[in-house]
Amino acid sequence: MKSSARKFSVFSKAVVLALGIIALYACEKDEIPVPPFERGTAVTASVGMGPLYRDQVWYSLERNEVTGVSSINDWDIAFESAPESRGVFLNEARLMHAWLSPHADLESAIDTAGYGQGKRVEAAARFHTDPAVEIPNHSEPVVYLIDLGFSHAGQVLGLIWLEITEANSEGYTFRSKFFGESQITEHQVSKDPKRSLVRYSLRDAAVPPTAPPDVDWDIVFTKYTFSFDDPAIDYLVTGALLNPAGAMAAELSDKAFADITLGDLPDGALSPQLDAIGYDWKAYSFETARYNVDSGRSFVVKSVGGLHYKIRFIDFYDDMGNVGAPKWEAVVI
Repeated sequence: MKSSARKFSVFSKAVVLALGIIALYACEKDEIPVPPFERGTAVTASVGMGPLYRDQVWYSLERNEVTGVSSINDWDIAFESAPESRGVFLNEARLMHAWLSPHADLESAIDTAGYGQGKRVEAAARFHTDPAVEIPNHSEPVVYLIDLGFSHAGQVLGLIWLEITEANSEGYTFRSKFFGESQITEHQVSKDPKRSLVRYSLRDAAVPPTAPPDVDWDIVFTKYTFSFDDPAIDYLVTGALLNPAGAMAAELSDKAFADITLGDLPDGALSPQLDAIGYDWKAYSFETARYNVDSGRSFVVKSVGGLHYKIRFIDFYDDMGNVGAPKWEAVVI
């Protein structure tokens, strides 16, 4: 399983620092339509993530098509849907933070003393093991100050106070107010049995059309927050995250892609960690001023439907030279 924090080498710094520069030239591109493929048949597909990596693009390997597209600006927070779950997650694509305040209720939430040292980032790899927001088992409400992070264009979206008052088998009840304001908005979100996460916009007080039902996607191509460890820094990268409702992946790069079979996968190698595919199958070169894809790195992905695919990325540009268009080859094995 991949660690949620890797060494932030000089080369890795170049990758993330260049991301914002060359993203200015991105534009939208639809996926390459392909028919469903039979076992052993190689299929090449591509998706476009829009200007400045604006879009989250949900993709079904079994259907070989994009099943959902939405802007990273559309939602702020997500709630787990399983009846016994109480998980609350921030938008991983916007470098969001949360601070558990000492305030007893939203009305008294004004003072931010301690926020700078106490705020926690929402890193995609730690969604389920170390979330930025946690609902305690006791019945008293908790009040968080949420940093809404950045829009796709780098706009600071501000702060909002969030008071979670109830979480049960049916859904969540909570209140919010924008930082520096007194008006309080009441919210209720129902759990959705078709989706492991229900995404919600605190700013619009609505459930926007975002991710498709869990059975309809395996991978989402998106920006996401990654925690590097040398030096310690949280940063936005761009790559592929797995569907938490059953997709799994493992890297298998010690054999030529054409020769990989399911029998080459060691027992227990498949990981449900969201960034098991991740972002670093590409690297930015300052010499050529473009991303280079390491097509020698291969992944085995188990789809939500239970099929196994071997995948390797072959490009990060569309036919017009626009960045943010992952292109890959996939084979059912």
